[in-house]
Amino acid sequence: MRAELHRYFGLPFYRAMFTQAGYEADIAAYDAAAGVDAQRAAISDAFIEDLCAIGTPEDVAAGVARYRAAGATNPMITNITGTDLGPTLHAAVAA
Repeated sequence: MRAELHRYFGLPFYRAMFTQAGYEADIAAYDAAAGVDAQRAAISDAFIEDLCAIGTPEDVAAGVARYRAAGATNPMITNITGTDLGPTLHAAVAA
């Protein structure tokens, strides 16, 4: 998961969004980290738990519902290396 998130921590739009969401410490830890592995490790468990929907198709569907309830109109769903995106995406969209 952190490998997938790593690219977003380097993009200004996402950095601003993460900062507005209260994850300044994650951004600072990422910036202070030496090397890609350390940058990935700097992404906190709290960040992943709060902003990601990971797990079974039901977990992902619940996460998407949580995003929509919070006002998100276009939640991003992506494949995480080693998962089966098809059934997960289908379950999330069906919900």
